[in-house]
Amino acid sequence: MLTPTGEMADQEYPKVETLEQAKQLIDENPDVPYYYQQLGKLQLQAGDLMAAWQAYMDALEVDPDDPFTCLYFGNLMALCYDKRYALQLYRHAVEKAPLLPAVHWCLGDLYRDLGEFEAADSAYRRAVEVDEHDAQARQKLEEWTRFREEIERNDSMDE
Repeated sequence: MLTPTGEMADQEYPKVETLEQAKQLIDENPDVPYYYQQLGKLQLQAGDLMAAWQAYMDALEVDPDDPFTCLYFGNLMALCYDKRYALQLYRHAVEKAPLLPAVHWCLGDLYRDLGEFEAADSAYRRAVEVDEHDAQARQKLEEWTRFREEIERNDSMDE
């Protein structure tokens, strides 16, 4: 597991596989955002968006600066079309964990959806700058580059 600064964490948390396990771990460790994040993830997988929303809200209450909570909650908000709140969460994650590539490419994805292409370009490039060995960051930048090239081809055909 990574810390917000992108380094290996000292503490590993157990894998959470069921809603019941997540709830039990929260009861035993109410101050650990990771367990709320896992509960939200499981509830999202089950299709219960409101319960996932509540789990992520609870995680933010425990630690409003946890970048992983901001990422997961931002993903949910983007999915639910609250892109303004997703943008706030992603920006906060970037502020708190600038060396974590995922915070940059998640922000890039949202900027792309919003049509803010220069900001998206910057975010995707920053994700790779942060960690050039991060496969997902490289993949996102490659996809972005192909997307931009396609737009440029279409624009030149329209002229």
